[in-house]
Amino acid sequence: MRVTRVGAFILAAVGGAATATGQTVTINFDTDTAGSTVASGTVVDTLYAAWGVTFTHVGPGSCSAGDHVYANDDQPSGFGSPPNVVSTCAPPIASDISENLTGGFVQASFAQDANRVCIDVLPDFSTHHAVLNAYDAGNNPIGSVTSADGVTQTLCFSGAGIRSVRFSGDGDLYARFDDLTVTFTQEIPLSSRPALALLAVALAAVALWSLRRSA
Repeated sequence: MRVTRVGAFILAAVGGAATATGQTVTINFDTDTAGSTVASGTVVDTLYAAWGVTFTHVGPGSCSAGDHVYANDDQPSGFGSPPNVVSTCAPPIASDISENLTGGFVQASFAQDANRVCIDVLPDFSTHHAVLNAYDAGNNPIGSVTSADGVTQTLCFSGAGIRSVRFSGDGDLYARFDDLTVTFTQEIPLSSRPALALLAVALAAVALWSLRRSA
């Protein structure tokens, strides 16, 4: 896909960055799709659905009364983008989660195929690490990656046909998570973001007019 200046302008207006293969969206759990502040404790299950991403809690170890995924401001200094991380634990409960012990998995599901998914990881201790599992549209495993022990890093999985991922501390280990980045195979249709569609059309017209004047 060739991305023109007009195309990049439109993609920026509707919440994403233009790439050679489709569209990349980054979810920081600090602001919503309209740029409004996300308060700690907000349920984010469908908060980013307009960007083609929804969240669910999967597996054992529910740590909150509601079985949801939350923005949680229990964020160690220097990790991710403040003030929130993502967790299956609602504040004031600590935000670190474990596959088997506390919190289970955060599952991020996608409205269309993605080919790369990344999440920032902060393990609790020097011997702890995180796991990121990827699945296709039939919920069949595609592959899995683990972070390095005790290392704060961006953990990524790349592959064709990713429709969901699950992340947590691996097994009985604990980690925190922030800043999910998803690269979709194709651009997200404007119809999936109706609140911004008209704005994007108007901006495209202005951008096209500007390009013609400068030609």
